[in-house]
Amino acid sequence: MINENIIEHQFVKSKFFLPTWKVKTLVLGTFNPSCGEITNYFYGRCRNKFWRTLEENHDLDYMWFQNNFERKIMFMKHNEFGCTDIIKSVELTDKSYKNEICGKGCSD
Repeated sequence: MINENIIEHQFVKSKFFLPTWKVKTLVLGTFNPSCGEITNYFYGRCRNKFWRTLEENHDLDYMWFQNNFERKIMFMKHNEFGCTDIIKSVELTDKSYKNEICGKGCSD
């Protein structure tokens, strides 16, 4: 039975929610809801500049990471960092906030 008051992180059941490789730096975000914009990895929305900044700082081609999950993983393993979020799910006590949590009421 699905609880409509629970919104899970879109990656919480994935193999990569927590990095499994050697990590010296862990980049923490907050929450990427399953009801929000679908991405292939953390910080994957077009308006988020995380991966673009890494491209610039490492002299990689523009959009080198764009929609390329394997490149992101390879790069993180090589540079010994990982990404995750600190919230796995939220429980709605008031359904009027669902649009805001799902990304229709606030930006990154």
